[in-house]
Amino acid sequence: MKIVKVNDIVYVVRGTVSAEVANNIPGGTEELKKRYNNVDTVLRNGDTYYFCDTAIEAEFNDIK
Repeated sequence: MKIVKVNDIVYVVRGTVSAEVANNIPGGTEELKKRYNNVDTVLRNGDTYYFCDTAIEAEFNDIK
């Protein structure tokens, strides 16, 4: 599992696709979001799209 941090937001990467491939798929990135289990965010770095879910930060206390 790959994790990336952008502007203090943590994302879990579910998959990557080159921009060339994404642009040739009917429906583009919206269709790919559905294929990757409806991820909530698509990030782009250069010629690669990263299909991600936003990581939820949680506070917890250890139970003794």
